Amino acid sequence: MRPIRLAMQAFGPYPGLEVVDFRSLGGRRFFLIHGPTGSGKTTVLDGICYALYGKSSGAERDVRDMRSHHSPDDLPTQVVFDFSVGRESYRVWRRPEQEAPGRRTPLRADATLWQRTGIGDDSTDGSVIATGLTRVTNEIEELLGFEADQFRQVVLLPQGQFREALTADSAKRQQILEILFGTEAYRYTELALKEKASGLADALKRLKDRRETLLKAADAQSLEQLQSTFEVERARLGQARKAERAASEAADAAAQALSRMRQDADKLSEARAAAQAVAGLESQALEFDAMEDKLDRARRAASCAGAEALLDQARQEEKAKRDAAGQAQKDLSEAESVARAASEKAAMEHSPERAEQRKQLETRLVTLESLAPRVAEIDKAREAVVEAGKADTKARDSAVAAAARKNEVWSELAKARAEWNEAQACGAELPLWESRVSEMNAALKRAERRAQLEHDMAQKADVAVRAQQSVDEAAGRLELARRRATLLRDTWLASQAVALAAALEPGAPCPVCGSTSHPSPAHEAGVGGDGQAPSQKDLRSADTAVTTAASEWSRLSKAASEALQQEASVRGQLAELSADDCDSGNLHSQLRDAEKRLEAAETATRRAQQLGEVIGRFEQQLTAAELQAAEAEATSREAASLLAAARATLGEKELSVPVDLRSPAALEAAQAKARTELDELVGALESAERGCQEAERALAGVQARAAAAAEALEGAIRNVQARSLELEFKAAQAGFTSVDEYRASRMADDVARELEQGIEQFHRELHAARERLARAAGEAAGIAEPDLIAAEANCTELALAAKKAMEDRIGLSNRIDQMRRQLDDLDKLACEMQEVEEEHAVIARVSDVANGRGHRNRLGMTFERFVLASMLDQVTEAATQRLQVMSRGRYALRRTMDRLTSRSAAGLGLEVFDAYTGRERGVTTLSGGEGFMASLSLALGLADVVQSYAGGIRLDTIFVDEGFGTLDPESLDLAIDTLVELQREGGRLVGVISHVPELVERIDARLEISMTDRGSKSRFVVG
Repeated sequence: MRPIRLAMQAFGPYPGLEVVDFRSLGGRRFFLIHGPTGSGKTTVLDGICYALYGKSSGAERDVRDMRSHHSPDDLPTQVVFDFSVGRESYRVWRRPEQEAPGRRTPLRADATLWQRTGIGDDSTDGSVIATGLTRVTNEIEELLGFEADQFRQVVLLPQGQFREALTADSAKRQQILEILFGTEAYRYTELALKEKASGLADALKRLKDRRETLLKAADAQSLEQLQSTFEVERARLGQARKAERAASEAADAAAQALSRMRQDADKLSEARAAAQAVAGLESQALEFDAMEDKLDRARRAASCAGAEALLDQARQEEKAKRDAAGQAQKDLSEAESVARAASEKAAMEHSPERAEQRKQLETRLVTLESLAPRVAEIDKAREAVVEAGKADTKARDSAVAAAARKNEVWSELAKARAEWNEAQACGAELPLWESRVSEMNAALKRAERRAQLEHDMAQKADVAVRAQQSVDEAAGRLELARRRATLLRDTWLASQAVALAAALEPGAPCPVCGSTSHPSPAHEAGVGGDGQAPSQKDLRSADTAVTTAASEWSRLSKAASEALQQEASVRGQLAELSADDCDSGNLHSQLRDAEKRLEAAETATRRAQQLGEVIGRFEQQLTAAELQAAEAEATSREAASLLAAARATLGEKELSVPVDLRSPAALEAAQAKARTELDELVGALESAERGCQEAERALAGVQARAAAAAEALEGAIRNVQARSLELEFKAAQAGFTSVDEYRASRMADDVARELEQGIEQFHRELHAARERLARAAGEAAGIAEPDLIAAEANCTELALAAKKAMEDRIGLSNRIDQMRRQLDDLDKLACEMQEVEEEHAVIARVSDVANGRGHRNRLGMTFERFVLASMLDQVTEAATQRLQVMSRGRYALRRTMDRLTSRSAAGLGLEVFDAYTGRERGVTTLSGGEGFMASLSLALGLADVVQSYAGGIRLDTIFVDEGFGTLDPESLDLAIDTLVELQREGGRLVGVISHVPELVERIDARLEISMTDRGSKSRFVVG
């Protein structure tokens, strides 16, 4: 990537539009970005990095804070960057999120990427490649081959980090290199392996615990004991099954015998019940004989029913004829009265007064018909007023509704903004509580580690004390053994002297010293109190006891030493932990509180994002509501004007028509009323004439019907007398002495049928009972009364015994099934434990190697540290090439394998080889200028390595930020020569950022940054 043109607007210290045109350098590839501290030198790099990736050049600077404080409110913050990659040219534009005047919500962040290959006009953007923050960033990463962090490493070289990486200790250097190389994945691999090994160990422990639980549930100490018990129980089950079969057969036999006895008892009971039933039915025979006599009289009375029916019919006809004659007389009186009234009414309707009323109504109808056209016009005008009124009401309602909607949206918008402000304030604490939760978790782990170490130290101290006591006791035993051995040896030597002395002869030479003089020969009193001399076996036994005691003392001393070392090791680990973390209960409470606050902050952040979208929608709704309210108000005013015009037209037309006739309905009602009154008068005249004629005809008909009804009544009386005589004759024929006796013997047909059926049912039941008695007596003949109580007691006893045998067998069977399942579970558990143990053996070994533990990893290097060491070798090799040039061949960077302590890891140490002395020495011994050259070399070496890891992407531009102020003139010349040489390698563009005045004299191409109280300005100076 090579920069072409950078345009920053309201960005950093630049209040307006600041254009940095790198084409002003011409053919120069080495230039200085110079200006006083705080003028905005690094802001140029921030602008480039923000335009490409949406981030500043330093992780500690937030892009949201990069807006210039000197810029007017209506000038938006944005950056436009033109650059080339190979032969292709591009332009990228970015705008951060920012407040804008006249807007209720912030202006959202945005970005666009164009291709400008072959375009020379700066005002032309080119063809769009991508829009949107994420898409543009992805396209930039694809074009350059770098992500934002890699770009900072290889293009923007911050000297502070590399100076720190040069002089830091091994652990701190690992943290810095981890950030620079982004090797977190390897550390995550270490943690994953460690967690996997720990998880397998926990799983193995759980499986062992489960095995113990299963054995305890089976009431067994071991799998072998459980299997032995299983075999014993299986043998018992066979015996239980035999006992169950014997008890079941005895119970079945008793049950069959009881069943037979119950059958005999049922037969005897049936015979007694049948005899009782026959006796009961025979006692009802006299009652049913009386019922048969009553049924016979009812049958004879039925033959007279026809004659009685004819008599009843004749009496009904007589009554009807009598009623008809009475009604005819009544109708005749009414007809005479109606005829008189009709004659009077006809005379009244023909009077002169009625004739005058009819004439006046005819005249009014003609007048009302002439008003119809004018009333129709009034009605149309009134309809127009109604329609105008409806339109006016609708428009006013719409205006009120639109105003209410606008107020409602405004209220909701204000509420959403208040909630958004509250959520923003709460969400702003998210980084704080994330950090606090992380700190609390780390502190809690340290507290738990400290508690474990304190527990371990107490155990180790107790073991060490007991071991030392054992050493002291062993030392006492060793001392006693040594004393006894010395005493035995001295006694043995004395006994040997006595034996030699006994063989001495005066004048004869001593076999020991050869002297012929024996001044003081040994004697028995000097050997010992008991006079017994120890044997060689006693001496060897004493020597063996000394050797054994010495060996035991040496072994216990070694064990005590190891126990003391272990105690010291635990004590050392404990000393490294802070005593402030020992209150785990308080830490748990603080962690829960911090987690709650973190969750609240996360919820508030998500709520703020949601509310931002809601606010946007409410603002759109408010704009629409305001527009609708304005339109509704205009429509309401227009409708009110139309309503007033319609009302004026209606008033003008109503003047020519009476008030009570100004509506079609009123006019039609008046016409209908007049027409109805006229029709009523005409109809009354015609009706009176017709009524008079009809009344005369009706009177003649009624007179004829009255005469005929009187004659029919006399015939009906004669017919009743004849039918009465016929009924008396029929009753005598049926055997009744009188009509009253016949009527007392009558019975309804349904009652007679029920009585007949009851009699027949009685005879059938009596016959069936007698047959049942004969059958039951035959079956019960010769049967004695059985003893059911004794038989039932015996059957119950045998059934309980069978049930007990079955329950015993089921209990044993269930016990065996349970033991079989337990044995199967233990077998499966054994297989699972074997698989977990095998996997744990592999994973634990790999985890130990990856995490720098175990005897095989003597350097204590973790997986990530090994990768970093490999990368550091490449960086130091590339850095040494630069450093030797700047130091005139004196210094070379080297990686060391030294371990500061037994618990620290090796592999990331740095030292310099001094060719003047021929020895290595620490990097901290370098002077300020030498340290700058070494750190600059380290930065350039890293850029070369990262470039190679980025797939061989060519590095066309490098910016070096600060650090030159620590160099002496000679070292400054060498550093500049190195950078010049760097830009000659492939034509790289090298920019040096510094406020050092000496660089102005040495570099003739400069981007000068000047600072005022209203912001900064920039310009290229090319000498």
